[in-house]
Amino acid sequence: MIFKKDGDDNYMIRKEISERIQEILEQRGISVYVLARNCEDYISQTSVYSAANGEGNLTVESLNLICKGLDMTIGDFFAYNAGKEPVLDEREKKLIENFRSVDENYKGRLEGYMASLKEMSEQ
Repeated sequence: MIFKKDGDDNYMIRKEISERIQEILEQRGISVYVLARNCEDYISQTSVYSAANGEGNLTVESLNLICKGLDMTIGDFFAYNAGKEPVLDEREKKLIENFRSVDENYKGRLEGYMASLKEMSEQ
């Protein structure tokens, strides 16, 4: 990764953004290529790769579009959690919200159903 060039005062910002992108991708188990494909309607793949590698000049608008491809807000992007909890996308947040609103008697059923779905998807 390229972070510092002579006269470049923004290298630490690019480095931190690049590391955050890599962290989110790792948490979600996706590659930069998949992210670039998710963003292709909003921003060029080259821009996504550059941001993920700490290269080029990333604008706030470009980062916001990358966040859109990650299905998260720019606020969520910067909500650093030191790797303790994965960053959730909107669908995952909705699942958790719905789970929390279900009567305790049904939570066990939901857990069993999710385990069955996971097992079926792994076959």
